[in-house]
Amino acid sequence: MLQKPIQLSDHDLRSPRQIATLEIAASSPVIVHSVVRIAGKPEQQFICEKFYEDGNIKVLLDETYEAETPEGRAPTVLPSSILVALGLLSSHRTWSLWLGDITGAYMLAKPTRKYAIRAPRGWNDFCARAGRKDCQPFSADEVWYVLKNLYGSVDAARVWFLYISNIFIAKLGFTQCPIDRCVFRLLDEKGSVCIILLYVDDILILGDQELSHHIQTMLKTLVPITDSGMNYLGIEIDHDPAAGRVRVTQKGYAQKVLESLGMSNCRPVKTPLPTDFTATVIEAPNGGLPKGAAEFETGPFRSALGMLMFLATRTRPDLLFTVGVLATVSAPSASCPEAPCPGHRAALQRSLRYLAGSVDLGLLFQRMGKITLEA
Repeated sequence: MLQKPIQLSDHDLRSPRQIATLEIAASSPVIVHSVVRIAGKPEQQFICEKFYEDGNIKVLLDETYEAETPEGRAPTVLPSSILVALGLLSSHRTWSLWLGDITGAYMLAKPTRKYAIRAPRGWNDFCARAGRKDCQPFSADEVWYVLKNLYGSVDAARVWFLYISNIFIAKLGFTQCPIDRCVFRLLDEKGSVCIILLYVDDILILGDQELSHHIQTMLKTLVPITDSGMNYLGIEIDHDPAAGRVRVTQKGYAQKVLESLGMSNCRPVKTPLPTDFTATVIEAPNGGLPKGAAEFETGPFRSALGMLMFLATRTRPDLLFTVGVLATVSAPSASCPEAPCPGHRAALQRSLRYLAGSVDLGLLFQRMGKITLEA
């Protein structure tokens, strides 16, 4: 969202505390928020207050940002918090589960800093061809201020998280978990419980059915949100309240991993590692390096290992030991300067063959009796 063009003049400048000049290419789009180094001072972030026609920008350093280290990523719920919440869900007959996705999340929050842009090259030509009312051409001496929080800006993630957290706490009455700040809990006067888990713009709501439904209704009036079925961050959730059972798998993600690595049609094995495997095994197994294993150089080796780690830390604890061992040889070290060696690549390929034969495995939470949760 852009504000209509503003003609900047000397009166737009506040009382300057420190002025610097930055040379830019006049034809390139400008994001007016960056880092400039001033002699004798640490790196400071600046806000642009005026453009000059010759491509020079007059910059006003705002001292309020000197000591700030903005977060580049939005906080995300811990994998352990997700598993604990699903375990609680299985133990309560009257609890329900709902998954939602907030539409255009970052743009809902207002930016805390002032951003101004020039038209990118070719913008005016595009407006002339498009013939749309929402495409307005720029003149050479105009800049537009950005009114919405933009994904990719230095503090966009932090601004969004503060915005949605304020909705949960101030407007809906939730309490933020002191251990995992992406977990929010509401306890009403009847003793009903509702829990919200947040992963950037993906929301998981569980708790007593009546209260959870009320929270869903209220939330939909505050932010645009859509139903995302029973898939949360690639975790497929099967909830059976009557049987007190919650089963979670990552079958779809596992199949995508195998397909991306060219292992979808491989011959499965029953164990992720050979029984005699150790990190010191650097030679290829008897018979030579298996077909395809040679492709796992240092970069692809780490990438494939990261995919396995995503599975292991959520629904596949049977892969944790394998991932831990292979992580120690994912890069050259003093003890193994040539890592990953042929033996390590063969072991990684075997773990993928094991995954191919066990994509349906997951975690099962089964209600066995009365469970109480005490702080």
